[in-house]
Amino acid sequence: MPSRASSPGSALISFDSVYDAGRCISAIIAKPLIPASCELMDSVSIDAVNKSQGNPLPDCKALIIVECDGEPEQVDRDLDTVAEIAKKIGCQTITATHDKKQIAAWTSARKSVMTSLSALKPGYSSVSLADDMGVPVSKVPDAVTAYQKIAEKYRVTVATYGHASDGNLHTKMLLNPLDKDEWDRGTKAVNEIFDATIALGGTVTGEHGVGISKAPDFQKERASAISTIKAIKKAFDPNNILNPGKVEQWEGRILGKVSLRYPCKEYM
Repeated sequence: MPSRASSPGSALISFDSVYDAGRCISAIIAKPLIPASCELMDSVSIDAVNKSQGNPLPDCKALIIVECDGEPEQVDRDLDTVAEIAKKIGCQTITATHDKKQIAAWTSARKSVMTSLSALKPGYSSVSLADDMGVPVSKVPDAVTAYQKIAEKYRVTVATYGHASDGNLHTKMLLNPLDKDEWDRGTKAVNEIFDATIALGGTVTGEHGVGISKAPDFQKERASAISTIKAIKKAFDPNNILNPGKVEQWEGRILGKVSLRYPCKEYM
C-alpha cells in the first residue's frame, strides 16, 4: 500500500456568495496557510461546467477548491484549519478527501471552465477580452464582486475563476460574435474591469497580454513609469528591433481596423 504522504488532501467548499468565497481565500492566506493550490469558481463557471460535464460540482453561487500537501499529519491539520476558517466565514458545505480520483475530478472540472462556457448559450462564444488580472489577496472579495456588478451593468455574461490564493483572477465573457452591440457592451465592461482592478491596487496582467492586447491598460496602470520604461528600452535597443510597437509603444485597441484577437466584420 502506498503511503498517504504521497497523496495530497483537497477540500471543496461551497458558498452562497462569491464575496464570501473571496473572503475565505483571503482568510486562509492570512492565517497564514499556504495551500498547494486554491481555485475559485463563480456561479457562471459552475453552471457552465455542470451543464457540459454532467454536474460534477455542487449547485451554488461560488466555490473554492483548496489542495494541501506534505506529510499526512500536516495535510490533515491544514484541511482542519481550512474547514474552521470556512465555517467562520459561513460556507454552505465542505467536502474533504484524500482520494486521488476525486481530487482529479475536481481539478478536471476547474480546468474545463473555459471550454465549458460556450455550452451555456447557443450561438455564443467564450472570449478572452480581460482574462488574467491580479489583485492583492486581501482584495479578492472586492474584485470578484466588482466584476459581477460590471457584468450586470453592461448586460453581459462574465465568468470569474482563477488561482485566487495569489490573487490571480480570470474573467471570460460570453458574446455573440456576430453582434456589434454585444461587442460594444463587452469592451466597455472590459475597460471597467481593468479600471476596477487597478483601483484595488492590482495589475491588468497576472500572466500575459501587455505586449499588445492589454498595452493601453498597462500604460494606464504604470503611467508614472512609462517614461522610464521607454528610456530603458531606448538604451538597450536604440534601433528598436526588439518587439517594436509593443507595450509602451502600442497605440491601438482590442477592436478596430487592426483586429487583435476576435475579428468582428462590423469593425473592419
